[in-house]
This record gives sequence, C-alpha cells and structure tokens, in this order.
Amino acid sequence: LFNESREKRKQDMEDDGFQLVSRRKGAKARKSCVKPVIGADVDVETWTDDEISSCDARLQLVRNDLRASAFLKSFCEQLEEVIVSWKKASAPCASTEDKATLPAASARLPGDGALCAPLTPAAAAVDVVCYGIGPFGHSSQARCQMAVLLLVMEFLQAQNLLGKCFLYDPILQQGEACIAQNHGIRLIEDNEEGRRSVSQCTVFFMPHCGRSLYENLLASNWQPSLLRRVCIIGNGFSSYLERLPTHTFQAETPHLALAQAIATETRVKTEEHGDSFNDTAIHTFEATGLPDSACDFWRCARGEFQDDDHVSSSELSTWRWLK
Repeated sequence: LFNESREKRKQDMEDDGFQLVSRRKGAKARKSCVKPVIGADVDVETWTDDEISSCDARLQLVRNDLRASAFLKSFCEQLEEVIVSWKKASAPCASTEDKATLPAASARLPGDGALCAPLTPAAAAVDVVCYGIGPFGHSSQARCQMAVLLLVMEFLQAQNLLGKCFLYDPILQQGEACIAQNHGIRLIEDNEEGRRSVSQCTVFFMPHCGRSLYENLLASNWQPSLLRRVCIIGNGFSSYLERLPTHTFQAETPHLALAQAIATETRVKTEEHGDSFNDTAIHTFEATGLPDSACDFWRCARGEFQDDDHVSSSELSTWRWLK
C-alpha cells in the first residue's frame, strides 16, 4: 500500500542539501525529540539537529506562504461546510440565530489571531488522521501537503475543535518523524492499512493514496452511524468511476464503488498547488442522505449483489436519489 525506493529517496534527499548520517556502531545520536516510530521496513538514518531544524524551517516557509493564499481561503471555506454539517447533525436543536452568529470561514483562517473565534455552540472534538504524507523532507509536493495538514490542525484548533492528530507513513525518516511529533502529531506504530473505525468525527487527510487505502477505510466504517462521522480528503471518488470499467471498480474496491454514489464530493480548487492536490476532493456522507442500515445497499459492498455479475452503472446511479 505504501511503496517507495529507499535508495532513490536517499539520493534525492542528499541532492536537496541534506547530509544523511548513518549511526556508527557505538556512537550516540543527539537527542532532539522523543524516539519516533517509523516503518520497520525502512532503513533508519539519523538526522542531526541542524538537519531537522533546516527541514522544519522549509516546512514553516511553505505554511506561511499558504496562509496568505487564495487556495487556503477556499480550502478552509470548504472544510467549514463539513464542520457546520457535523455541528447541525450533533446539535439539531441549534437555532438559526446561533448559526447566523458564526464568523465566515475566511475570518477564521489559521494565524489570524483574534479573528479566530470558536464555533458556538461547542461541538465535539474532531480527530485528524493522515495516511501516506510522503517524504516531506525532500519532496516539495509532500512538503506542501504536510503544510496543509498542519493548517487543517490550526483551523480546527482555532475553533476549539481539534482532538488528536495521527499519522502513518512507513517511509518517514527519523528526522521527518521528529518534526511531525514536534508539531503535536502522534505517529501510528503499526501499519493498519487504513482499517480504522471512527468513534467521533474524523478528517482523514490522504491525498494521492492508493485505492486500497480508501477501500479499507470505507469497509471499516461501512454503516450509516459511522460514515456520517467521516470526512475524506483524497482522490476524487468519481474519477475512479470515470477511469475504470464498472466491473473492475466493483470487484477490486466494492465499498469505494458504492461510496462514490452516496458521498458529497467537493473538488479542491488547485489553481495554485495543482501538483500537490490535483484530483483531490473533500468527501462527506450526509446523515440525511444515507440509506437505512437495513437497506440492501450496505449488503452490495460485501459481495451480496443481486445480479450474478455486478451492479450496473445505471443501478449505481439510482442511489443518487439519496442526494
């Protein structure tokens, strides 16, 4: 699910100005953060404190540039719609007067100081889970994605909604893992392959991940009471339907094939950062738009199709009435 050439990665990082230092036998590494948890299949290469600081400084520059961008303003406005929908679902008795007092998303951009007023009434905390962020120590695309992840955390924190943030990528090096932890991100120890069931509203940040990760995530939350708490920032589900034969799509990723029919998909505007977020969309599952838990729809993803072959494209489209 996560593939990267370690030798190519090492060469790319050295070309980008890093001098990777392998630990000598008997030598002690300088302590710069708590011991990171990284993939067991990745060679551990110890970064010096200067290398960690340099990498983090680059990340901060990108984050600061993004703060003033039209991209972030649009992204936060889209994320705000998700928060409002969750708030409405968790507090259906909230008055229209309460909703009218909410500042616009653009008035609560990360780093905006006193304008970052919390949402009222208070909603439950929102967790953030990131899979496959990539080698942000040397990849400009991964660095941009990491900066946006941090800004998503800031956006939620500004509204007193941020719960815990988790990250897993087996190709993270020691220095990258330290930087993530220093920003308050908890590293997932084991490769759960996307199989994480939610217990509260959760934003899954996984742009450019493989289909298998989306499939496993959806399968682990394949019931209305869980899906309504899930927001997936990743590859547009509808794009898969356009690019793959229907039978192949359903056979290989049945939950994803059906999810694209019931998800509310909002494309991320990528005029400024197309390389990092091309074909990226925010997916949510409106509580009022999901089939009843007893509906045959939920059985289809488990292979219990009513046809001997597969669910046709026209049958998939009939689920659009849920919108």
